[in-house]
Amino acid sequence: MESTNDSPLPQVANGISNSHESSPHVQQRTSENVLYEWKDSPAKSDSGAEESLVNPPPPAELGEEECALLRGDAIGSTAYTQRWVLNTLLVITQALPQYIVTDVEEGCHAKSEMQNDRESEDMDSENSSEKMKESNVGDAPNTVLELAEDVENAACQLWDMTVEPDVVHHLLNLGAVDILQLATDIISLSRAPRLTEVVVGVVGNLCCQIEGCEKVVEHQALLNACLALTHTTDDVPTLIESFRFLRLLLWHLNNRVPEDSRIGCPLILALKGHEAIKVALIFILKNSLNDNLLSSLMEFLEILVYLWLPDDQCYMAAHYAESGLVEGVVEVMRHFLKQTEKKGGQELPKEVHKGILILYSFMGIKAPHLISSFDQYESLLEPILVCYIEHIAKAETVEELMEDENAERLTYALGLSELLVPTMRHPNIMLSIGRLLALTHGATHHYSTPKGKPLLETQRSLLDRKTRRRLRRRSSRRRSRSSQEQMDVESLDTEEVSNEGEEKRTGERFSFSERQNAYSLGLDISYSSSLPSESISNVRSESREPVARSMSHEDTVADRTDATLTSIEKDDSSENTKLNSLVESLNDYCVRVVKYANDLSAVFSALNECHVHEVQLFFRAVRSREPKLVGDLQEKLLDTGSHNRLVTILADMYT
Repeated sequence: MESTNDSPLPQVANGISNSHESSPHVQQRTSENVLYEWKDSPAKSDSGAEESLVNPPPPAELGEEECALLRGDAIGSTAYTQRWVLNTLLVITQALPQYIVTDVEEGCHAKSEMQNDRESEDMDSENSSEKMKESNVGDAPNTVLELAEDVENAACQLWDMTVEPDVVHHLLNLGAVDILQLATDIISLSRAPRLTEVVVGVVGNLCCQIEGCEKVVEHQALLNACLALTHTTDDVPTLIESFRFLRLLLWHLNNRVPEDSRIGCPLILALKGHEAIKVALIFILKNSLNDNLLSSLMEFLEILVYLWLPDDQCYMAAHYAESGLVEGVVEVMRHFLKQTEKKGGQELPKEVHKGILILYSFMGIKAPHLISSFDQYESLLEPILVCYIEHIAKAETVEELMEDENAERLTYALGLSELLVPTMRHPNIMLSIGRLLALTHGATHHYSTPKGKPLLETQRSLLDRKTRRRLRRRSSRRRSRSSQEQMDVESLDTEEVSNEGEEKRTGERFSFSERQNAYSLGLDISYSSSLPSESISNVRSESREPVARSMSHEDTVADRTDATLTSIEKDDSSENTKLNSLVESLNDYCVRVVKYANDLSAVFSALNECHVHEVQLFFRAVRSREPKLVGDLQEKLLDTGSHNRLVTILADMYT
């Protein structure tokens, strides 16, 4: 907040006082006096010359009474005096009659309006009625007035003073003037937008202190006046200060006031049932082009929707669950993203982060239909979420992913993206999902193709033909087994024992063939991972699903992943809790993509570009939740004859 100050009063920059510069009664030495003293006393030391440049401190032998007498009527430890504050308030109050609407003016204006309405009904000509209305416009009490310079300076000085906690305490306990009632009268009746803006800013500074919040929350008239500004004024600076004031009060209620004490709070009741405020908020979100106003409104909404209402047992978002609000928030996010792209910025604007949190609040109140139906006809929210997830997925290590609340934000973005899977139009998000899966399992992003070993098309086609023949044979055996559901259990156990013996004989060749296949795909097999080396017991023999009939190597790798997740769950640290929540969100998203994506072929095309380890983690995530889906995917890929690389990876996993 910038304000001009031409008065001889002490200058205060940004509300921070300087005791040496702001005292009007202390005579400071000029440079000429210092030079003169230096010439007359050449024996002085350098330290003595430096000490002569500043005012000497009070003598140490002075007591508290003497120090208080020297300070006079200074407020606390500041350089502001009680007389200065009273003079500032006096300048403002003396000028109020010319800037506020009086009862007489309101009555005259109401009578003139009634008379104009009656005369306009009797008039046959529309032009004459328009002239009659124009002739009385100047007399309306809502005419905007410019603030005089001396009054504006005094108001801005008061705004600067309230930055100091001591001044706030002094104003709230001032017996001569009720500062809260004075602010209520000015906000309700002022015809000068600049005066209204400054007074709302002063009240906002009062709410920066606990004492100010407690007294303002109990002042219902002041609350109603500030709430009315959100839908009655079109002055942008006043709206910005109003949202700041309301945000401070909501933060106080959410963090300092117990839940039981919030029941019956006038501010909460007004925000719950005031339809005009909701309409005004939606209108500003959709139509405003002022960045400062939109940013202030997004900060207010972030605190508003997450305010817990103990009497309703829900968040405030339940009372603002409207499609218009969702559209407005998405429009603001798109607006700031476009500006960032034009400027070439590397960081996402904070308004996008806040928009993700605001939209995610509707999932907690069981209103996800507002999100899922948003992109039904036009893709507006999905590109924002894809850009958001891609930006966070640029992290190189899992430690970097855990910094600055990235894990929590990513969890919220994935939750919103799950709702848009049935209408997915940007399957390239799977590239970021693959990288995040690798990061959460302790891998890094440095993939490389071995130099001097280009992938030959003949090698790929030969490997694909062998794989497809092997999968066809396995599929035919699987169908024949499904028709014999009443097969004797003992014969099945005997068959599994023979299979295990075959696995032991081919164990050494399998490790070599795995490396050979990975190398033939042109991928670096030195992909770093921190999976534990110990394995868990094999799948029970009672589980007879087709996908579960895999070899011991695949079971061991899958069990290693499960062991990693189990170790994370056992650790009660906040960082591992966030990581565990992120892994669960990634797994849920992978399963939902396979089950509900409208174009699964496009998803596989994007997945085909991922690293082999990322593809394996994707299929393992699906298998951990829906084992049958992986078997169905194998058959679909085999029947369509597309995505041979995915077929090869699946064959290596389930051979």
